[in-house]
Amino acid sequence: MEIRLAIKEELSLIHNLVQNTIKQIYKNYYPIEVVNFFCMHHSFDNIRKDLNDNKVYLLTNKDEIIGTGTILDNHITRVFVHPKHQKLGYGNLFGK
Repeated sequence: MEIRLAIKEELSLIHNLVQNTIKQIYKNYYPIEVVNFFCMHHSFDNIRKDLNDNKVYLLTNKDEIIGTGTILDNHITRVFVHPKHQKLGYGNLFGK
């Protein structure tokens, strides 16, 4: 398991992870309007901006992407863990 800085070529993978996680998980807790808001908020362009600023990290296990987190100064944002890896504590690793 490793946390590393994401590279620009991984933008589509990160965007897909974020969007799929929002659509699969958030629907269990929020109305569709809220799910749609979060999908728009974590858009391709917003992720690309943070990626270009070297603020996006990936949690990987070998070649598999487990999750992603964005660090803005001392603030951790956009933490998403692939649905099949949730409830295992992986999201907490971005705070360490």
